[in-house]
Amino acid sequence: MQISVIIHNLELFPRIAGVLKHCLVAVFPVMLMAHLAIGQGLEMDYRSLEALYAATNGDSWTNNDNWDFTAVPGEDELGSWYGITQVSGRVDQILLSENNLIGIIPAEIGNLQQLQILYLDRNSLTNSIPAEIGNLQQLKELILLNNSLTGSIPSEIGKIRRLERLSLQGNMLTGSIPPEIGDLQHLEIIELDGNMLTGPIPPEIGNLQQLQGLGLDGNSLTGVIPPEIGNLQQLQGLSLGGNSLTGVIPPEIGNLQQLQELTLGGNSLTGVIPPEIGNLRQLQTILYMNDNFLTGVIPPEIGNLQQLQELSLSRNSLTGVIPPEIGNLQQLRRIDLDDNSLTGVIPTEIGNLTQLEILILAGNSLTGQIPSGIGSIQQLQYLDLAGNSLTGVIPAEIGNLQQLWRLDLPRNALTGSIPTEIGNLHKLQHLNLFLNDFTGSVPPEIGSLQQLQRLDLSYNALTGELPPSLIQLDQLEIFAFHGSEQHLCAPEDATFQTWLDSIQEVGGPNCGELQFEDGPVT
Repeated sequence: MQISVIIHNLELFPRIAGVLKHCLVAVFPVMLMAHLAIGQGLEMDYRSLEALYAATNGDSWTNNDNWDFTAVPGEDELGSWYGITQVSGRVDQILLSENNLIGIIPAEIGNLQQLQILYLDRNSLTNSIPAEIGNLQQLKELILLNNSLTGSIPSEIGKIRRLERLSLQGNMLTGSIPPEIGDLQHLEIIELDGNMLTGPIPPEIGNLQQLQGLGLDGNSLTGVIPPEIGNLQQLQGLSLGGNSLTGVIPPEIGNLQQLQELTLGGNSLTGVIPPEIGNLRQLQTILYMNDNFLTGVIPPEIGNLQQLQELSLSRNSLTGVIPPEIGNLQQLRRIDLDDNSLTGVIPTEIGNLTQLEILILAGNSLTGQIPSGIGSIQQLQYLDLAGNSLTGVIPAEIGNLQQLWRLDLPRNALTGSIPTEIGNLHKLQHLNLFLNDFTGSVPPEIGSLQQLQRLDLSYNALTGELPPSLIQLDQLEIFAFHGSEQHLCAPEDATFQTWLDSIQEVGGPNCGELQFEDGPVT
């Protein structure tokens, strides 16, 4: 009606009327068609949302504000629905994270042609991911993590060519990783960890030149780490732990010079740690290769990783010495090298690691003395040197470790007396000196360790009565001081015996019970 009035009025201006009439008649059908297209698209989106609501028990959602199906909403109304944003009347984001969605993802989700972001994470979704998800050509983020989704990852996912983030972790997905995932050239993040995926890591994953994070840990993947993974030169995080991967660690992993985190633990990897690992100079958070079947030495190139905070190579079959270059890693907070076949001495350079909080070298064949430089590691909280062949005395400097809450030195060949400085470790909760060759009496300063919960002095060559100061250890739950070569006993004083009876587990004789060749202990 308004168009006809304008045309009528233009009769007053005959010179321009013809031109404008032509323009209006030409443009109006285009405008009408665009309006109709928006209307059709809006109704399609509305029907898709209606299917999503019905399939996920929308009435029980934590928040379903304004989800009204009494009539097709207008362009502006749709944007008022909880978790929905729209552009020009078309849904472009669905943000329903942690909203108590219970049910399945309906196939109609694939009709949301302008959808760019889909967040359905941390709900109770079940069944499979519909193949129609591949129709979402504009999708950039697909976030379905922490649901109970089953079935395989549909190969159609390879059609979502604009996808930048794929997060499916924490579900129960099975089957293999589709090779079509290598078609997603814009992918920056893949998170598939914590599923039940099987089969190999597809070499096509090496096509993803923009990839920054790859999380596949906690599945049942088999086969080798493909060398093509070395193509991912933008990669910052690589997590492949907790699978059943075999074969060697490819040297191409040294190409990932932007890598900040590397987790390969809990597989069945063999061979040596490649020296190319020293190229990963940006590695910061963690380097985990624990619980594999790695052999050979710890490469000295590991000393190049000067930003590294956590190093775990435990439970492998590594041999040779702990390289002194490990002292270069001055950002280290944790070292786990336990349960290997390492030999030689604990390098003195370990005293350079002033940020270290956890040092675990147990279950190797280390020899020599405990370096006094360990006393310089002021942040140390956990020191485990158990099950080696260490000799000599406990250095007095160990009393400097004011943050220490656990000290494990059992099953070595340590000698001398227990240093009185051990009484300075006021945060100590666990002190294990079992099966060494300590001599002399138990220092009364141990009674100062009032946080102590476990104390094992058994199977040494200690002598005399336990000091009365021990009754201050009112947190003690386990106390062992027995042993065939041990001339150590508990005084029969009533107060001491009452304290001893209050401890849950006690192993050791009273002085009246203990007889030696030279007579009773006095």
